[in-house]
Amino acid sequence: MKKLTYAFIAFLSFMCVPLCAQTRNASYKIGDTGPGGGIVFYIDGNRRYEAKEVFVAYKWQTAVNKCEEYCANGYDDWYLPTKYELNLIYQNLRKVGKISGCSSYWSSSQSDDKAWLQSFGSGKQSLQYKELNYCLWAVRTF
Repeated sequence: MKKLTYAFIAFLSFMCVPLCAQTRNASYKIGDTGPGGGIVFYIDGNRRYEAKEVFVAYKWQTAVNKCEEYCANGYDDWYLPTKYELNLIYQNLRKVGKISGCSSYWSSSQSDDKAWLQSFGSGKQSLQYKELNYCLWAVRTF
């Protein structure tokens, strides 16, 4: 029985390596769909970032929680983007026509009872009270 178990584990390992390597070695560009089903918005060497838009408005803490609980295509490592990452989403996805939906989005960057927000209409960032409702992007790296 032990030999059968070890053989099965070896088989699974063998099958997983090509799939994992495909994701790591796949060629992605801004605007492509990432492995988590999000839109690739930034590439830094071998590290790629994808974002998935959530069209429901939440208070800031709920937005943070929703991103941490989010799961898509089997990936559960999503998070609310920093204001820097949110600006990259705005700048890079606007260029390839991938911006739609809400006009303003929460970032994870905060200061006391306020958090940074980005307008996707004007591109401006501002501090807003966390108790207000705004939309969000969930982000992950791969």
